[in-house]
Amino acid sequence: MTKTKNLLIKKNENHSKGFSSATARYARKFFKSEYGVRISFDGCMDGRVYFSTITGIQAGYIDETFKVAGTKFELGHPYFGQIKEQWCRGNISQGFRSLQIISYHFSASDKHLGCKGHGYDTEKARQWTCNLAEQYRIMHDTEGQRFLPIVVGIETDSCSLVIHGKDPSQTFEVLKYQDASAEDIKEQLFDLFPGAADQLLSVVVEFILGNQKYIHTHSQAVIKKLVTADHAERVLALGRGIEWVFQTTDEQADAPLNNFALWVCPFTDDYKVHIDVAFDVLAGNIEKGNIDPEDGIVFLSSGMYGAKEWDPSKEHALFKADFFERVIKDRFKESKSFEKLLPYVTFLQVVINRQTREMEIIKEEIAKEVMVAKEQLVEAN
Repeated sequence: MTKTKNLLIKKNENHSKGFSSATARYARKFFKSEYGVRISFDGCMDGRVYFSTITGIQAGYIDETFKVAGTKFELGHPYFGQIKEQWCRGNISQGFRSLQIISYHFSASDKHLGCKGHGYDTEKARQWTCNLAEQYRIMHDTEGQRFLPIVVGIETDSCSLVIHGKDPSQTFEVLKYQDASAEDIKEQLFDLFPGAADQLLSVVVEFILGNQKYIHTHSQAVIKKLVTADHAERVLALGRGIEWVFQTTDEQADAPLNNFALWVCPFTDDYKVHIDVAFDVLAGNIEKGNIDPEDGIVFLSSGMYGAKEWDPSKEHALFKADFFERVIKDRFKESKSFEKLLPYVTFLQVVINRQTREMEIIKEEIAKEVMVAKEQLVEAN
């Protein structure tokens, strides 16, 4: 019952080591200074959506990652909108442009392998992300010189990208242009995003070239072996700082854990409903045999602290991790999947250092033992 927990801990140890190395630090600085661009990514909590892996982007090249079911974020949310505005203003003050990726996902072969957060309706998922992109345009730079929001579809059968232009009906599908050169790609991107800064589109070209390479390297058969088309997650993470699960560094032992974790960022008014969706997915994984029950399931509550002026202190991160754990436990007790999941669950309360990505375990509890102890206490009283 500890395999999932141990795999999570080992992954973090390897990742933190690679992320903190001098080679990785200089590579991140070089990438950001070369293009003068910082990147933020909004995506679905689905563990099959692993943008960094399928674009070959190293850990730390993307500054911020936010995930929730169906990418259902809104800039009107006080906390989410504030973080995004602070991120963009901080970039401008330091002379950086801002690239905002907003993703949805779908399956070309079976709509029920698509996004559960939108009831497997790809058009609804696409429309939500397009509406969010429009919010970003209104809030920031409509001309795409200093700030550029881009809607990206991720087709999970082939792991290929669909880039939507400022007019969402105009697209660039990587699967159709697997051999296109950087020059040809950029020419098409200029048509999709008229007036956008060359530096911002150059980063998008890097994403596309990386996706081309991923598709060429992994045949359809190999992809099916590496990552099942259906859900197979065994971790539910609530909080911030979980990017490292889906990322890689130059360290050879630091392979990404794709299709491994459902990640909910608490930046929507209904984020507790998104947790309920995650419970259903995990229970379905057990029932369908997509994960081995002997491996166990981890409910991870995370607080992040770090160097940026809007990051919480470590003390604040500790409070957040504790609060999120209590949220998960309360929702779990009320969940219709409670009985199915209870025998397999371990609670991990952690804080994560943004500068090093190191995870520190604050508390660990086995769910079934916690529930039994509470029942005995009630009976004794």
